[in-house]
Amino acid sequence: MSLATLDRPSAQRTHQGIDLRDPVVTYDVMREAANRLVGLYAQQVTVGGTGDPAIIAMRALRDEVYAVPTHDLDAQELKTIELRERYDRLANAR
Repeated sequence: MSLATLDRPSAQRTHQGIDLRDPVVTYDVMREAANRLVGLYAQQVTVGGTGDPAIIAMRALRDEVYAVPTHDLDAQELKTIELRERYDRLANAR
């Protein structure tokens, strides 16, 4: 499934027979979107270490995702959309 599957909260609710409104699936899709964005940040690591801007961005992203309530499907969907948009902007800027 691509990140484009969830373009907005009213997006397609099933994919290949999987209910995307399932709390576990929704959370996993959000986390996968974050993982892909972290992958782009990892490609930007320059000096390494805790002061590297890309590592700081990765940590901030992880904190941001962890802050989304596990029981709030709407918040997870919105965060997924935001992460996908950020991924697209960063991937297209390269």
